[in-house]
Amino acid sequence: MNRPVFKTTAKKAPQPNFTVEFEAGETIFKEGDLGTEMYIVHEGKVEIVKDVQGEPRQLAVLEKGDFFGEMAILEDLPRTASARALTAVKLLLINGATFDQMLRGNPEIAVRMMRKLSRRLRETDKQLKEALGSGAAS
Repeated sequence: MNRPVFKTTAKKAPQPNFTVEFEAGETIFKEGDLGTEMYIVHEGKVEIVKDVQGEPRQLAVLEKGDFFGEMAILEDLPRTASARALTAVKLLLINGATFDQMLRGNPEIAVRMMRKLSRRLRETDKQLKEALGSGAAS
């Protein structure tokens, strides 16, 4: 079940002043960058890539309704992976203050984000176990 966390991206056009666009192949942000905003995919596809032993490894492909970059505003730490446009993309840009307002105004967003983050953690755990050759599941 891949329901968009942010329903507004599934039905309405984003506010023009919060929209950013990238062409296919363009870097949205790099691993290690300081980040003060997160993004919601409105159109197109974004890949999340992590440098593993000097080689880029694709962690995820995100589509309409998916969000990314949230860790930087939740933890106030540098980006843990890079994001690159796989296709031409239109993204909704959300800074920390706007994110706080959204959560206060609509707590359901926080619940949906936690569910999505839990699925991502479970998938990362699975990938890690496969990489380490362990068949045990948690």
